[in-house]
Amino acid sequence: MKIDNKDKKILALLRINSRMAIQKIAEEVNLSRSAVDKRIQNMINEKVITGFTVSTCFDEKKSTEIHSYLLVKAGKVKCQKIFDLLKCYHYHFELESIYGEFDCMIKVANSRLPVLYEMKELIKSINGIEMVYILPVLDIKS
Repeated sequence: MKIDNKDKKILALLRINSRMAIQKIAEEVNLSRSAVDKRIQNMINEKVITGFTVSTCFDEKKSTEIHSYLLVKAGKVKCQKIFDLLKCYHYHFELESIYGEFDCMIKVANSRLPVLYEMKELIKSINGIEMVYILPVLDIKS
């Protein structure tokens, strides 16, 4: 994979803050949000990016306490179809059908971005899916 100046800038921003919002990165490198998302995904697929690290006060807690969410705007696709697809790949998750702007909320028992991007791409591969957002949980208050 050839790394251009835009990719180098994206990598530099992620090194400074690996949890920087894709929209913020897009503004910094003068690209659309979707273009930045695609570039990050390509760098993950090509093993340029090998992981993202977030250190929190929960690092000593059991990994089952740390989780992430995927929000899905499913269009005419039934949430059951998404559930069935993800179950085939043996991901650890809970799927809830919700009311509002999004149709499904998926709680994933993992906060590793490569896994979340993999799940996002898998869901997006379903014909009719309109949008998938990744929401890693960074901190939990009780």
